[in-house]
Amino acid sequence: MPDLPATLPSPSPADPPSARARLRAGLPTGSSLPPQEFARRHRLLLALLWLHVPALLTLGLVQGVGLAHATVEALVVAVPAVLATWVLTARKPAAALVALGLISASAVTVHLSGGYIEAHFHFFVMIVALTLYEDWLTFGIAAGYVLLHHGLMGGLAPETVYNHPGAVEHPWRWAAVHAGAVAAAGGFAIVAWRQSEEARLRQRQALHRALVAEERARAAAADLARSNEDLQRFAYVASHDLSEPLRTVSSFLGLLERRHGDRLDDEAREFVHWAVDGSARMQRMIDDLLEFSRAGREEPQLAPVDPAALTHEVLGGLQARLDGTRSRIEVAGMPAVLADRGQLALVLQNLLANAVKFADPQRRLVVRVEGHRRGDRVELAVQDNGVGIPAEHRESVFETFGRLHGREIDGSGIGLSVCRRIVERHGGRIWIEDPATGPGTRFVLTLAAAPDAPPGALSAADATRASAPGGPPAATTAATP
Repeated sequence: MPDLPATLPSPSPADPPSARARLRAGLPTGSSLPPQEFARRHRLLLALLWLHVPALLTLGLVQGVGLAHATVEALVVAVPAVLATWVLTARKPAAALVALGLISASAVTVHLSGGYIEAHFHFFVMIVALTLYEDWLTFGIAAGYVLLHHGLMGGLAPETVYNHPGAVEHPWRWAAVHAGAVAAAGGFAIVAWRQSEEARLRQRQALHRALVAEERARAAAADLARSNEDLQRFAYVASHDLSEPLRTVSSFLGLLERRHGDRLDDEAREFVHWAVDGSARMQRMIDDLLEFSRAGREEPQLAPVDPAALTHEVLGGLQARLDGTRSRIEVAGMPAVLADRGQLALVLQNLLANAVKFADPQRRLVVRVEGHRRGDRVELAVQDNGVGIPAEHRESVFETFGRLHGREIDGSGIGLSVCRRIVERHGGRIWIEDPATGPGTRFVLTLAAAPDAPPGALSAADATRASAPGGPPAATTAATP
């Protein structure tokens, strides 16, 4: 076995791309126009080809070659135009016929003009115009035709191409000059062609990324919606199913306390009391959780509602809690809003109940409910002079089970979450701010104004209530002893 070398040779670096490969990489690929864009450009160039037919016929007559001769020259362009329009209409053949017709129009123009140098500019224009196809076949037809016309014919029979004595005397020199000019025009056209392809590629890539991102966002939104729906369904089912065993526990604890309370010592009775109280708190939490789930599942049934009339109804339901609190509730006239009456009543009930719950024992509770029109929105406010909410907690209190005062104040921490969910499903916002004067809390929420309702207008249902005997006035103050 031959000895292995002491060190292995390092792998040779990858061969750099050849000049041919670099050239091909820098050139446009061709045939990359989208069908609609190709059709638009093809119609433009085909119309240009057809315009040359009467133009060349007129040029021939002006030059005095006779009608027959001028007609023959015009037919050189008309035949490709006819074929491209009605016979060979597929993409490649039609484009090739237009290219042949337009570059032939350049040759006919030079011929009819008697070889004027200025007439050769027509070739330069057509070379650039045909790059609109962004196709190597059409560009090759144009370049090959120019090479044949200016190169071969210009060199072998210069008097048929040029009318300049210098060109006739030095045909190959003139052919080289014209070839250089045509090559420059074609080169710059190819650069523009390449940039156009790159721009379309970047546009397609950006569109693809946007579509992918949109599809992912749509899928994420659908997953989130399903997740929220499953969560709400779970909360509803769980809350509903928990209520039954909880009622059983509460019932049997009540029976135990009523039937055997005289046999229990003080410590046992205290245990039963705490168990009953805990069951009651759990039942309230389950009820609030059901309300929270229902607020997320039910679509609001929007109709014009007068907040002032609705506030009086809510206060009627809270009268038992207001009795004996020495509170004063002020209800101002408010613009009608577009809302679900039942859901808005729940929002007002939670906000008013919170005001009573967190009243400052050192002063008489004063609550004011008011509203103002702000463009196409109505801004409602429930303001109290209670203990207030610190600024750093004014967002967290809207979170589910968000509580600031622990167990010393009764509640589940869901009421404000329900308020936010209902208001947001109405397309509005709810937040907390400081009262204009004095201590307390000011809850502000926005809802859509009722259509065609001036500020303070009542809905039909509320107007009926207000006009009934004992109906609430536009602005009232309710006080409890």
